[in-house]
Amino acid sequence: MARTPKPSEPEATVPETTANVEAPVEPVYTRDDYNAVAGSAELAQIILVSSAFDVKPDYWRCMKERPDSLKHGYDWDLVNYSYSPEQGAAMSNIDFKIDVRCKRKIVLSVDCSYLVIYSGIKEMNKAAVEAFMRRIGRFAAYPYFRAHVSQLSWESNTGLPVLPTIRS
Repeated sequence: MARTPKPSEPEATVPETTANVEAPVEPVYTRDDYNAVAGSAELAQIILVSSAFDVKPDYWRCMKERPDSLKHGYDWDLVNYSYSPEQGAAMSNIDFKIDVRCKRKIVLSVDCSYLVIYSGIKEMNKAAVEAFMRRIGRFAAYPYFRAHVSQLSWESNTGLPVLPTIRS
């Protein structure tokens, strides 16, 4: 049985059309905008700002008893992006993550964040600068992450495989 609204309550209405609802607009840039950023951008710095490594005792048990059950996962993200058109600088954290699972349990993890800074990009299209940072920032920081993971693997005697190179 439907509830009848009290005289003091407004009736709920459901819009009959969504004609006034607009979809979010994606930032727009042209190939020339992107190429202008790529041609002007100068890598200023790559800085390791955080690193976390965790390996559980189950990792070695799985390595000994069921090495084929270890599944390696990799992910990355661009976070804390900022761009100053007046100063001509863009920066962002590029976060990398590796998880190694034995069955469904995470037995080893590596989390790193690199601050990547580019200069020389005054008054450029903001969407093109962000696209550049998302694509090229990862390529700039990845070799540092790859070397860091290799060092952690050596120090911890975990025998992690060398991370592959990345492609666009």
